[in-house]
Amino acid sequence: MNVLNGMRCLLAAADRGSLSGAAAQIGVSQPAMSQTISGLEAHFGATLIVRGHRGISLTNAGEVVLEHGRRMLGELESARAQLDGLQNVISGKVRVTTVQALAQSYVGNAMLELQKMHPKLRAELISTDEVVDIEAENIDFAIRVGSPGHGGGIVRRIGEVESVFVASPGYLAEAGYPNHPDDLSRLNYVQYREDRKVGDILCKGPGGDLTIHIEPGFLAQQPSLPMRLRWG
Repeated sequence: MNVLNGMRCLLAAADRGSLSGAAAQIGVSQPAMSQTISGLEAHFGATLIVRGHRGISLTNAGEVVLEHGRRMLGELESARAQLDGLQNVISGKVRVTTVQALAQSYVGNAMLELQKMHPKLRAELISTDEVVDIEAENIDFAIRVGSPGHGGGIVRRIGEVESVFVASPGYLAEAGYPNHPDDLSRLNYVQYREDRKVGDILCKGPGGDLTIHIEPGFLAQQPSLPMRLRWG
């Protein structure tokens, strides 16, 4: 029984919540994943997981083994990184999360270049507009737009993201062209992602800053979708 491999499978199953998700993460078949965890249970002489319709859950024994397994695998990763450091080689795994728009436009290419520079480094990009719990999801680095979220870690402001109002000529012909900033409040807006703070938007213009109140009428949770919609 390869105990370390069993620990990796148990860790993946606990993180993903299912054997199928764990198998996809590691790159094995689900029967192989199930067999490996069964072997780990035989090795320790205890039931480690309970299978159900909604996935798997850990038993008390499974929680104990998982806690030690995380430490063991973490120590092995640390040892590998230190050994590679002696050879000036960067290895291991780095997990980065950011919003979909940045992942598609900038961060994805940057992660590819990073992996090319360091072939032994496993780079994983999690693209989501949700505020991910970086501790629970074992995230090393998060690039966020707006609220930094909750949890530990160091937060730094790295820049500003500017956006503009756009509308199709057809919609403006029907709704009326705005002649004054106050006219913008009566228009319908397509909102890119869910944000409870949306309502008052700070706008910059040649006459100075002003705040415009908007009422989003449609939520499009995909970066490219708002640009393809025809509202009017």
